[in-house]
Amino acid sequence: MLLLKGQMSKRRVENCLTIAPPRGSLCDVQGRWTWHDSKWVVDYSIHTRYSELRIDFFHDQPVRQEIPLVSTMPHYGGIRWWFLCPRCNQRVSTLHKPYETYCFFCRRCHDLSYESSQSSGMKKESYFKARAKSFGSTTREARRWIRLNSPASSVHEIKRPVVNKTRDRRSGFALYVTRHARSKGLTV
Repeated sequence: MLLLKGQMSKRRVENCLTIAPPRGSLCDVQGRWTWHDSKWVVDYSIHTRYSELRIDFFHDQPVRQEIPLVSTMPHYGGIRWWFLCPRCNQRVSTLHKPYETYCFFCRRCHDLSYESSQSSGMKKESYFKARAKSFGSTTREARRWIRLNSPASSVHEIKRPVVNKTRDRRSGFALYVTRHARSKGLTV
Protein backbone atom coordinates (compact mmCIF):
# COMPACT_ATOMS: atom_id res chain seq x y z
CA MET A 1 0.00 0.00 0.00
CA LEU A 2 1.47 3.34 -1.04
CA LEU A 3 1.21 6.12 1.54
CA LEU A 4 1.59 9.78 0.77
CA LYS A 5 3.44 12.14 3.11
CA GLY A 6 1.21 13.10 6.01
CA GLN A 7 -1.17 10.17 5.48
CA MET A 8 -1.84 8.07 8.59
CA SER A 9 -0.96 4.40 8.23
CA LYS A 10 -2.02 2.89 11.57
CA ARG A 11 -5.05 3.10 13.79
CA ARG A 12 -4.54 5.51 16.67
CA VAL A 13 -4.88 5.05 20.42
CA GLU A 14 -6.83 8.33 20.54
CA ASN A 15 -9.64 6.76 18.48
CA CYS A 16 -10.18 3.82 20.83
CA LEU A 17 -11.97 3.03 24.05
CA THR A 18 -9.25 2.91 26.70
CA ILE A 19 -9.26 1.47 30.23
CA ALA A 20 -6.68 1.58 33.02
CA PRO A 21 -6.21 -0.51 36.18
CA PRO A 22 -7.38 0.73 39.59
CA ARG A 23 -5.24 2.92 41.84
CA GLY A 24 -4.43 2.08 45.46
CA SER A 25 -5.61 -0.89 47.47
CA LEU A 26 -7.65 -3.44 45.59
CA CYS A 27 -11.16 -4.23 46.82
CA ASP A 28 -14.22 -5.95 45.37
CA VAL A 29 -16.19 -3.33 43.45
CA GLN A 30 -18.68 -3.11 40.59
CA GLY A 31 -19.48 -0.23 38.32
CA ARG A 32 -20.18 1.03 34.83
CA TRP A 33 -18.13 3.02 32.35
CA THR A 34 -19.90 5.17 29.79
CA TRP A 35 -18.17 6.88 26.88
CA HIS A 36 -20.62 9.73 26.21
CA ASP A 37 -19.25 10.69 22.79
CA SER A 38 -19.63 7.16 21.38
CA LYS A 39 -22.53 5.74 23.47
CA TRP A 40 -20.46 2.74 24.60
CA VAL A 41 -21.33 1.21 27.97
CA VAL A 42 -19.10 -1.33 29.76
CA ASP A 43 -20.00 -2.97 33.08
CA TYR A 44 -17.00 -3.91 35.21
CA SER A 45 -16.28 -5.75 38.42
CA ILE A 46 -13.03 -6.28 40.31
CA HIS A 47 -12.53 -9.60 42.08
CA THR A 48 -9.74 -9.47 44.65
CA ARG A 49 -9.75 -13.25 45.19
CA TYR A 50 -8.58 -13.78 41.61
CA SER A 51 -6.90 -10.35 41.12
CA GLU A 52 -8.84 -9.73 37.96
CA LEU A 53 -11.08 -7.19 36.26
CA ARG A 54 -14.16 -8.61 34.55
CA ILE A 55 -15.85 -6.52 31.91
CA ASP A 56 -19.15 -7.09 30.11
CA PHE A 57 -20.36 -5.14 27.10
CA PHE A 58 -22.42 -5.58 23.98
CA HIS A 59 -20.82 -5.54 20.51
CA ASP A 60 -23.29 -7.23 18.15
CA GLN A 61 -23.39 -9.93 20.84
CA PRO A 62 -22.69 -10.05 24.59
CA VAL A 63 -18.94 -10.02 25.31
CA ARG A 64 -17.29 -10.93 28.64
CA GLN A 65 -13.60 -10.45 29.15
CA GLU A 66 -11.54 -11.40 32.22
CA ILE A 67 -8.36 -9.39 32.56
CA PRO A 68 -5.70 -10.39 35.11
CA LEU A 69 -4.27 -7.71 37.42
CA VAL A 70 -0.72 -7.77 38.80
CA SER A 71 0.90 -5.36 41.24
CA THR A 72 4.28 -3.79 41.80
CA MET A 73 5.65 -1.87 44.77
CA PRO A 74 7.13 1.47 43.62
CA HIS A 75 10.27 2.65 45.42
CA TYR A 76 8.35 5.68 46.77
CA GLY A 77 5.82 3.40 48.52
CA GLY A 78 2.30 2.24 47.92
CA ILE A 79 1.13 -0.21 45.31
CA ARG A 80 0.64 0.05 41.56
CA TRP A 81 -1.68 -2.18 39.57
CA TRP A 82 -1.13 -3.31 35.98
CA PHE A 83 -3.07 -5.36 33.46
CA LEU A 84 -1.74 -8.52 31.86
CA CYS A 85 -2.82 -8.25 28.25
CA PRO A 86 -5.25 -11.13 27.60
CA ARG A 87 -3.64 -11.84 24.21
CA CYS A 88 0.15 -11.47 24.70
CA ASN A 89 0.34 -11.69 28.53
CA GLN A 90 2.56 -8.56 28.75
CA ARG A 91 2.25 -6.21 31.73
CA VAL A 92 0.66 -2.95 30.50
CA SER A 93 -0.84 0.19 32.03
CA THR A 94 -3.74 0.58 29.59
CA LEU A 95 -5.86 -1.61 27.33
CA HIS A 96 -7.58 -0.36 24.19
CA LYS A 97 -10.54 -1.40 22.08
CA PRO A 98 -10.90 0.05 18.59
CA TYR A 99 -14.59 0.45 17.78
CA GLU A 100 -14.63 -2.34 15.19
CA THR A 101 -12.96 -5.01 17.40
CA TYR A 102 -14.49 -7.25 20.06
CA CYS A 103 -11.94 -7.19 22.90
CA PHE A 104 -9.65 -4.94 24.91
CA PHE A 105 -5.96 -5.69 24.23
CA CYS A 106 -2.71 -3.77 24.54
CA ARG A 107 -1.51 -1.23 22.00
CA ARG A 108 0.94 -3.69 20.39
CA CYS A 109 -1.67 -6.44 19.92
CA HIS A 110 -4.04 -4.02 18.16
CA ASP A 111 -1.11 -2.48 16.23
CA LEU A 112 -1.99 1.05 17.41
CA SER A 113 0.18 4.15 17.44
CA TYR A 114 -0.13 7.57 19.02
CA GLU A 115 -1.27 10.63 17.10
CA SER A 116 1.84 12.52 18.17
CA SER A 117 4.13 9.92 16.60
CA GLN A 118 2.21 10.01 13.32
CA SER A 119 1.92 13.79 13.07
CA SER A 120 5.49 14.75 13.89
CA GLY A 121 6.66 17.53 11.57
CA MET A 122 3.19 18.37 10.30
CA LYS A 123 1.56 21.81 10.54
CA LYS A 124 -0.94 20.49 13.04
CA GLU A 125 1.83 19.33 15.37
CA SER A 126 3.60 22.70 15.21
CA TYR A 127 0.28 24.33 16.17
CA PHE A 128 0.00 22.07 19.25
CA LYS A 129 3.61 22.82 20.20
CA ALA A 130 2.98 26.56 19.98
CA ARG A 131 -0.17 26.27 22.10
CA ALA A 132 1.66 24.12 24.65
CA LYS A 133 4.37 26.74 24.94
CA SER A 134 1.77 29.46 25.53
CA PHE A 135 0.04 27.29 28.18
CA GLY A 136 3.36 26.35 29.77
CA SER A 137 2.49 22.65 29.41
CA THR A 138 3.24 19.61 27.30
CA THR A 139 1.90 19.10 23.78
CA ARG A 140 -0.21 16.17 25.04
CA GLU A 141 -1.98 18.41 27.58
CA ALA A 142 -2.43 21.18 24.99
CA ARG A 143 -3.85 18.72 22.44
CA ARG A 144 -6.28 17.42 25.05
CA TRP A 145 -7.34 20.90 26.16
CA ILE A 146 -7.96 21.99 22.56
CA ARG A 147 -10.07 18.86 21.92
CA LEU A 148 -12.14 19.53 25.04
CA ASN A 149 -12.95 23.01 23.77
CA SER A 150 -13.82 22.01 20.22
CA PRO A 151 -17.42 20.76 20.00
CA ALA A 152 -17.03 18.50 16.95
CA SER A 153 -14.17 16.28 18.10
CA SER A 154 -14.22 13.14 20.20
CA VAL A 155 -12.07 12.94 23.31
CA HIS A 156 -9.80 10.03 24.13
CA GLU A 157 -10.88 9.05 27.65
CA ILE A 158 -9.13 6.65 29.98
CA LYS A 159 -11.57 4.85 32.23
CA ARG A 160 -10.26 3.64 35.60
CA PRO A 161 -12.26 1.66 38.21
CA VAL A 162 -13.13 3.69 41.31
CA VAL A 163 -11.99 1.58 44.27
CA ASN A 164 -11.81 4.33 46.87
CA LYS A 165 -12.71 7.99 47.20
CA THR A 166 -9.21 9.41 47.81
CA ARG A 167 -8.43 12.74 46.22
CA ASP A 168 -6.05 12.59 43.28
CA ARG A 169 -2.81 14.52 43.55
CA ARG A 170 -2.75 16.32 40.22
CA SER A 171 -1.92 20.00 40.24
CA GLY A 172 -1.46 22.90 37.89
CA PHE A 173 -2.52 22.64 34.26
CA ALA A 174 -3.34 18.91 34.52
CA LEU A 175 -5.80 19.64 37.34
CA TYR A 176 -7.36 22.46 35.28
CA VAL A 177 -7.84 20.13 32.29
CA THR A 178 -9.33 17.45 34.58
CA ARG A 179 -11.80 19.88 36.13
CA HIS A 180 -12.74 21.24 32.72
CA ALA A 181 -13.32 17.70 31.40
CA ARG A 182 -15.47 16.81 34.40
CA SER A 183 -17.54 19.96 33.94
CA LYS A 184 -18.35 18.67 30.43
CA GLY A 185 -19.45 15.29 31.83
CA LEU A 186 -16.27 13.37 30.97
CA THR A 187 -14.50 11.03 33.36
CA VAL A 188 -10.75 11.39 33.57
